[in-house]
Amino acid sequence: MPLLIPPAVNYPSPPISMPAFWQREPNEGPRFIPLEIDWAIMGGALNCVALNLDNYGASVQNFTQIVALKVDNSACSADVQFIFPDTGDTVTIPGYSPCVIVPVFTNGRNLFVLLLGSEVASDVTRAQVHNSLPPPLVIPASDQAQLTATFSNIPMDGVTTTQLIPAAISGTLEAISLYAAANTVASAFSDQLTVQDGTAKLIAVAQASVQTGGTIDALLLNSTQMRVVFTNGLQLLQAATGTPAGHIVANLLYRTP
Repeated sequence: MPLLIPPAVNYPSPPISMPAFWQREPNEGPRFIPLEIDWAIMGGALNCVALNLDNYGASVQNFTQIVALKVDNSACSADVQFIFPDTGDTVTIPGYSPCVIVPVFTNGRNLFVLLLGSEVASDVTRAQVHNSLPPPLVIPASDQAQLTATFSNIPMDGVTTTQLIPAAISGTLEAISLYAAANTVASAFSDQLTVQDGTAKLIAVAQASVQTGGTIDALLLNSTQMRVVFTNGLQLLQAATGTPAGHIVANLLYRTP
């Protein structure tokens, strides 16, 4: 069966052939440069760090080429992108990745490291820039490092504010469920449940509503496969019409860098 080619336009500029260094042995022998980027204090307004080996004098003059990266992003909740401006090559490392070794394609000695998302105070990326190509390796991120917060009997009264995760903790929310239960109620009510962090950033909203004489036994919210950064803990707020009665069960899975 022939391939179906959609309408196309010609590439706008002539292609350029460039030398590839990944199989070239460096004259200085295999070497690497270790980096540690503390995102809370490094980078500009957009959290971007520049590394130009031509600016650091004799300490890196014997480092003649960049051909690979080894990145440990296990202590960073956000994705990180390495950018090589001469070739436009980019390498994106997911948040919490424990160990990634990748080749890069550049003829230059400079690069930029960009944080793709909002940082939390403890986000750190560690990397080594290599002048020779080590064996490629990827260690998948583990879910075993998840922490839990569980509440089995939060009063559903329309006014209670519950601290789900302590205000001293910042991290990444990966799953949340909210369940509501109430026996026969004397009058109708509606209770809006809002989850927000310590900066008032909205994370999730759910609502429990019951008619006069009714009951409720329902899963209001069940979100998994999340990766939402939060700062200064998480709170559950309630706002009601009528007089709510019953209780709420909350379960959260989260990580801290």
